[in-house]
Amino acid sequence: MIFRINRCTVDTAAFELRRDEAVVAVQPQVFDLLVFLLENRHRVVTKGELLIGSAPDERGEAKRSLLQALDVARKQGARALELRALTSLASHFPEWNRQLRTTRASFTEGGGTVDIRLADEVLARA
Repeated sequence: MIFRINRCTVDTAAFELRRDEAVVAVQPQVFDLLVFLLENRHRVVTKGELLIGSAPDERGEAKRSLLQALDVARKQGARALELRALTSLASHFPEWNRQLRTTRASFTEGGGTVDIRLADEVLARA
């Protein structure tokens, strides 16, 4: 896939970042992070998702971060953020699918929102 941002081009097949047609040297992990952010440009990603998306060996830290986000959302009564945290957890840790299903079922409106669509996609794969 090729992403174009102003004068830059990111070619995921060639693993290249170019600016004004000149190749820009980046470390593999930096390139992976850039691609992850571009692929998820339509939404805000959490620290846990960043860790999983760009550093898969950091799954433990990612899970802790997502659990913290879930805890904060619940304490604040922020149901949409709770759904987002559960969606992230369930997409990477299947043991969270049941809780995501229960929380998703409590949303009776807003079926067209990004968060609800993503939750539905994760549940469809479960």
